[in-house]
Amino acid sequence: MSDSLTISEAAEIIGKSERTIYRYVRQGKIHSDKLIDNGKEVVKIPKPEIERFLGKSIDNMSDSRLDQLSDVRQFLTNDNTVILPVEVYEKEKNEREKLQSGLIMYRWKFEELDRKLKLLPAPVEVITHEYEKVKIDLQNKEASLQSTTDQLSQVTKHLEELKNKQQSLEKSLQTQQKAHNDVLSEKEVLSSKIEQIKALKGELQNQKDQLETEIESIRQEAELSRQQAEEFKNQVSTLQQEKEELTTKEEQIKEKASQLEKEKKTLEESLKANEEAKRKLQEELEAEKSRSWWKKLFNIR
Repeated sequence: MSDSLTISEAAEIIGKSERTIYRYVRQGKIHSDKLIDNGKEVVKIPKPEIERFLGKSIDNMSDSRLDQLSDVRQFLTNDNTVILPVEVYEKEKNEREKLQSGLIMYRWKFEELDRKLKLLPAPVEVITHEYEKVKIDLQNKEASLQSTTDQLSQVTKHLEELKNKQQSLEKSLQTQQKAHNDVLSEKEVLSSKIEQIKALKGELQNQKDQLETEIESIRQEAELSRQQAEEFKNQVSTLQQEKEELTTKEEQIKEKASQLEKEKKTLEESLKANEEAKRKLQEELEAEKSRSWWKKLFNIR
């Protein structure tokens, strides 16, 4: 055991809280020293001062018990919340049960001695001394049991908080997984729309090719009609009537060609509009892919 003890160690030995020990130090009931440990100022109480305050020696206290208490204090955080490993928790639990058993035994002894004292006609020094000894031992056991009970309560409370945090994290993970599945479904829908647009583009391209073939055929017919008209001009005297018919037919063909040309322009404009719609959809898809997962989660553009 060290020649000087910390406030926590003194509180464990005396059976009081750390706040009470600090109050004793301020009131001068217990004298202390201020030392520098790892660059920090700590309060230490000499062992003789503890023995003076208790009125008895503390050398008979087990060093292993103090080591265990020191190990427990290593898990105390700044807000006095206890975080213990399972092994230390089980060890403290077993020790608490032993203390409870010892407390019951000492209470029985105390009641037995009290009953014997009441039966005696006069005080007996030996019995009185044993009575005081058992009484002090019982008080120390009760203080130690209370301290251990408080620590176990803190451990139980912390384990409940960890369990609640775990449940909260599991719910958050399920929500994120659902959002991820929704994004994948939306991606599949967009991919399907793109495939449909590609198919529509192919159909429009086929229609365009057919129209170009028809226009070329009409042009060839128009050229043939023009050649026939030239031949008919050389025979104006004999083929005037046929010339008028051919002229009328040529005008009809030109009108038809003009209409086809307009239809071609209309189809080209429709094709351009479809191309523009496809480009916009591709841009939206790229924007959706580049958008971060948290924006997708909260549907932020």
